[in-house]
Amino acid sequence: MRESIIEPTYHEVKGHYSDADTRALEYQERCRQADAERGFVDGAWKDTIVGRMRYFEADGSVNFYGYPLAVRKRMDEIRAMPRAKRGESTNVEQSMHASSKRARKNVRLRCQAIQADRLLTLTYRENMTDVERLKRDFDAFRRAMKGAGLWHYVAVPETQTRGAWHIHVAVHGRLVYNLVRAIWQRIVGGKGMGSVNVRNPKTGGKWKRHALAAYIAKYITKDVESRELNKKRYWTSKGIVVPEPQTYFVQDSNDMHSVIVDAMKAAMEVCPADQIQAYVSDGGRYFFVGASPAM
Repeated sequence: MRESIIEPTYHEVKGHYSDADTRALEYQERCRQADAERGFVDGAWKDTIVGRMRYFEADGSVNFYGYPLAVRKRMDEIRAMPRAKRGESTNVEQSMHASSKRARKNVRLRCQAIQADRLLTLTYRENMTDVERLKRDFDAFRRAMKGAGLWHYVAVPETQTRGAWHIHVAVHGRLVYNLVRAIWQRIVGGKGMGSVNVRNPKTGGKWKRHALAAYIAKYITKDVESRELNKKRYWTSKGIVVPEPQTYFVQDSNDMHSVIVDAMKAAMEVCPADQIQAYVSDGGRYFFVGASPAM
């Protein structure tokens, strides 16, 4: 039964892999040529797939993910190469893209760690475009919420097309929304000067854990405070513990297809298929499978 569910969906995306494999081979050939020019011996690279997992003890959720590595056997040569200091990369666009990816990952993991199942959006009535005021207002809001003994949170600021700021906040459990709205309105200037919208899933009730984590992480984009490379793109409460990843296999191979199928089968040991979130990115060079037990 499980294979009948996995295989049709999996093979629909399998065709995307051929171009990625071609690009990978071309890239590795360029690396080998560069090695030869620098005097490295032939065969300084080997293809390896790494599979990793994170287990969230609080609710039994598991993340499986994997990626290929072209591992250089002469790692001492790599470690000796000079690196750009933080914020001084010669390729700003690439650095910002990497920073966005790290931020999205951190947001997603912290949402899972706090078992976030509801999403608040803090808004202003006016066209509020002052990012420093946004920071001050949210700092006052999170202090007031903490004083009320309420929460762990993961917050992501976002601008609308017109330039106005608002804040998405992932939380766990049902809050007293009248109190939350009263706190925010007091901070932004009184009743009617701001609002707190509570977004539940379209089906009502609570979000699926992986779905909410992915949903709020998508608001992390390159243009969020992109003018200041090292500024943080999200805010979280203190004390959130994210489990360390564990490597569950390393194999000298480039057969990513079978690895993804194995991860899907393992995920379906944790929960039914409709509770699994999975995606393949980077032209089939990276996969993620998230499984959350039924609540």
